[in-house]
Amino acid sequence: MRGENNSGFESLLSGLRILLCEERGTTAIEYALIASLIVLAAASAMVATSDSVINIFNYWTNAVVSALSGG
Repeated sequence: MRGENNSGFESLLSGLRILLCEERGTTAIEYALIASLIVLAAASAMVATSDSVINIFNYWTNAVVSALSGG
């Protein structure tokens, strides 16, 4: 039973070694890192601008309500 787990682990390590040594594997990892940086930058930008967007929305909401009420 223990030998089966060990061979499965060795198979996993062997697959990881092949993936890391191949050009396609390296390229896939690079693309994943680039994509994660883009997502992180987008999330940071959304957090940084959220208060401004809320203020703009509130301003226009109040302007529309004021215009509709005749004020």
